[in-house]
Amino acid sequence: MNIRVMTIEDFDQVHALWMSIKGFGIRSVDDSKEGVERFLKRNPTTSVVAEEDGKIVGAILCGHDGRRGCLYHVCVDVNHRMKGIGKAMVVFTMEALKKEGINKVSLIAFTQNDIGNAFWKEIGWTKREDLNYYDFTLNENNDLYEWGLATEQTYMKNQFQKISAFANGLNMPVIIGEYGAIDKDNIEERSLYLRKLNEYAAEYNIVTAYWDNGFIGEYGFAIFNRNTNTVYPTSQSLINAIMGK
Repeated sequence: MNIRVMTIEDFDQVHALWMSIKGFGIRSVDDSKEGVERFLKRNPTTSVVAEEDGKIVGAILCGHDGRRGCLYHVCVDVNHRMKGIGKAMVVFTMEALKKEGINKVSLIAFTQNDIGNAFWKEIGWTKREDLNYYDFTLNENNDLYEWGLATEQTYMKNQFQKISAFANGLNMPVIIGEYGAIDKDNIEERSLYLRKLNEYAAEYNIVTAYWDNGFIGEYGFAIFNRNTNTVYPTSQSLINAIMGK
């Protein structure tokens, strides 16, 4: 097992690892390739990956502001856990931060993340009971409004494969109802998402039903104008994507 500094060349594998972990929170701006590259430029020596036979099986984004260090996206592939990889990566980041004169480190673990919370307790981290955590979003667009990476497409296809295998085992038909892609001035990404979703659904004999919520504009899913009984001009590409044209 090779524990080493993360570089931007690792992004595709690291992102794929993030996408493979259930419940992992991804933010499209911060966790895009550009966002990670910006983070690594500010913190070139402190983030880490665990690599086995050329495959990245663990990763931590780690940085500091000159006063306190912080760990983000601490993860290990589910098939490589309980082998000391997580602890080894944490030790690597701690040593890197010490070299830069940082004496205090923090992280956020969701309360429902039982595995993560047990891990931090096991390796000696202290849970603070005397603090309230506050945050303020500066960029409201820092949600998932871009889609289309090869890893994202593969992840979607794998989910359809799992659904199909489960349903076939029960001799049960499947309908994917009320799906859509939010309008955030991202028509190309929305169209690709709808095209791929319907392509994979057809491949596994799954029926889909698009959710038209009647609302156009930011956070809207609407394709059909219910007042004029016409299709919104900007929605034709979405229809084409759904129909596979």
